[in-house]
Amino acid sequence: MLSEKESNELSQRVISVLSKERLSKCSKMQLQMMDRLMDQELEEVKNDPTQITDPQIMGIYEMVMDHLQPYDF
Repeated sequence: MLSEKESNELSQRVISVLSKERLSKCSKMQLQMMDRLMDQELEEVKNDPTQITDPQIMGIYEMVMDHLQPYDF
């Protein structure tokens, strides 16, 4: 489990990589799916958010938006 500080820092990185505008266009279901995938990534790096890369963040977004829950689904 991440500390509040780590959680806030990771949230800010996600916003900087994806942008508030892009995230605001996501449905609640898409955001929940991205959260679950991020939790899985964090488990793999033993909850060290500094090990999550910008390309991984973009990959999670693309996985959800292009494959798991596209807009036109």
